[in-house]
Amino acid sequence: MMTRILEWTFKNRLTVVLFFAVGAAIGLYAVSVTPVDAVPDITPVQVMVNTKTGALDPEQIEKTVSFPIETDMSG
Repeated sequence: MMTRILEWTFKNRLTVVLFFAVGAAIGLYAVSVTPVDAVPDITPVQVMVNTKTGALDPEQIEKTVSFPIETDMSG
């Protein structure tokens, strides 16, 4: 398999060079349009949900109200 690839490469040098040039041009374009920040924002996204209800104890509030809301908001 490798021998056939090498033979094809030597027979079609211009095609190989053109593929390489196109790949390099695409890579240079991608590097030039990629935004770069001096100090990227690496803080994690945080969601805090405060719920108040008089009829439930804190564990039930967290299980039935707070946790589902936090899960839906975090994606």
